[in-house]
Amino acid sequence: MGTQIALELALDHPESVDKLILYSANCGGAEGVFPGPEVANKFRNISGTPEERASRAFEILLPEQWLAEQIPGAWLVQFKGGGHGLMFQYPEKFSSIVLYFLECSSTAGS
Repeated sequence: MGTQIALELALDHPESVDKLILYSANCGGAEGVFPGPEVANKFRNISGTPEERASRAFEILLPEQWLAEQIPGAWLVQFKGGGHGLMFQYPEKFSSIVLYFLECSSTAGS
């Protein structure tokens, strides 16, 4: 929920935001919980090669990649085996990446 609030604040007041960290982001908030018919159709579509089917699953199941592509200069950092409590699972690694991001210029991730 905090990520959604921070994202909405940044969208509504971009002049007030220099950097934004979206941690364990949920793409779409409440609207993202129940996908529309186009998502269901992608799941039902079993045509194509295994690689094509895997690519469609990637688009559906990895909204964080989509979100990162929508934000200019965004960084997408993922931790293998990490969950919603990532900052507690890997506190040193997580904090070092956050600090590095905050110290970098705004265009470093582009």
